[in-house]
Amino acid sequence: MRALVLTLATALALAVPAPAVAGAVTGELQLVSGDSGGCLTTHEYLDTVDTVPCKSVPGARWTRAQTESGDTLRNEERDLLLCGFDDIRPKLRFCPEWGRWRPLPAENGLLRFQETATGQCLTAPSDLTPCGTDRAQLWLLRPVKA
Repeated sequence: MRALVLTLATALALAVPAPAVAGAVTGELQLVSGDSGGCLTTHEYLDTVDTVPCKSVPGARWTRAQTESGDTLRNEERDLLLCGFDDIRPKLRFCPEWGRWRPLPAENGLLRFQETATGQCLTAPSDLTPCGTDRAQLWLLRPVKA
C-alpha cells in the first residue's frame, strides 16, 4: 500500500507542470548606449553572439531568470545559457550548464558577469571587458509578448 501511495504521489507530481521561475522575464536584450545600438542575438549554427539591429530577428529573444546564485540568461531559440569564459577568451559563448550574471536592473544597466573576479561586463558587439570602461555596456531587457 505504501508503495502504491508513493507511486501515485510521484505520478501526480510529474503530471503537474513546474511553476514558472519567479522573476522570469522574456524579451530582447537591447543595447542602450554606445554607437552600435541593437540587440544581442545568436548565430544559428555557431556558439557565438553578436549585436544586430533590433527587428525581432531569430535568436534575439532571451529569458532572464532570477536564482539565488545569480541571474541566468537563456536564449529561447537555442535553449542554452549565455556564458562568459573570460579566463580563456573574452568572447561570449553558449554553454549548457552554467552562466551567472549579477542582476540586471529594471532600468538599463551593466550586465556584469558574476563568475569572474576581474569584474567583466558584456560590451557590444560581443565582448567581455572591464566594467565601466566602455560606453557600449548599458543594456535593457525589453519585454516582448511570447
